[in-house]
Amino acid sequence: MSSSRQGLLLVEASLSAAVIAVGLVLVSRSLAGPLQALRTIEERETLRSLARERLLELQTRAASGGPLPAQMQGAFEAPDEGYAWSLRTRPAAETAGADGEPAVTEVLVTVKRQAGGSSAVSLAGLWSTDRVPVEWR
Repeated sequence: MSSSRQGLLLVEASLSAAVIAVGLVLVSRSLAGPLQALRTIEERETLRSLARERLLELQTRAASGGPLPAQMQGAFEAPDEGYAWSLRTRPAAETAGADGEPAVTEVLVTVKRQAGGSSAVSLAGLWSTDRVPVEWR
């Protein structure tokens, strides 16, 4: 085999390797978007689940006459220690009772990642105002 033919085979092999490398880079970049979307969906589902769990826990305590926490924010315990919750209330003015005071209060629970997360999920429930602790009003 002549040296020019061997040189041509080397150039062909190098070009083939470059084309394959570019193709692999393009494929890996095209997969990055869907993977990031999947991570975002999983994060939002975790936030929603934690918010629902916290709101249901508070509603169950209030309905059973159990003690409600005085604090309006906190962190979740393991395995969800990377997430924090906060609580906000506001009177539902359109539900005023005979005394003019709102008979119903909106209780809003917000959950977000403690560090590095920009998204948050908030869920609201309507409670009878007499079940809402004074510290929350």
